[in-house]
Amino acid sequence: GEVELHTHKVHLLARMKRWADLAAHCETFAAEVVKLDGVFVDDIENLNPFPAVLPAKSLPADFFDMAALDATTNVPKTLDATAVGEAVLRMPPAMLPLYLRALRLEERYAESSRASSVLDAHARDNRTNSNVAWLGQEKDKLRRTTAIKEGGDELFRKAQYEQAAAKYAS
Repeated sequence: GEVELHTHKVHLLARMKRWADLAAHCETFAAEVVKLDGVFVDDIENLNPFPAVLPAKSLPADFFDMAALDATTNVPKTLDATAVGEAVLRMPPAMLPLYLRALRLEERYAESSRASSVLDAHARDNRTNSNVAWLGQEKDKLRRTTAIKEGGDELFRKAQYEQAAAKYAS
């Protein structure tokens, strides 16, 4: 029910190419799920939607509760790389490819790399049946994107602005 609505919203935001909003929605969803850490015990343990996930240490459940904007910078709050690693374990599989794409397109490369690493390790864990066949392609896109951006940045620092623009556009 509710998870399907969140997944539909993520797909809608992707169709609209609203990548920052998509990432924010996924991160808010994951923070809300943290509020359920430790709830599924004893006779309701089998209802846990994320049974192989340990309680969060770096992802505060109330991270987005206080304000949508960071008080010091006045920009929308985003999770750091460590918290993103915990967040991806609390997202439905249908959200993950679009969330990682959003991180890459929003130039949150450290967060995207961390998410990829955590998902890779989680998929290798024999307690899970995670289907992350798409992850290799996303990791390759991230590697290529960062290489192109670094090349463009280097040209920009050398005041070769036209070449930098061409590199960024490639």
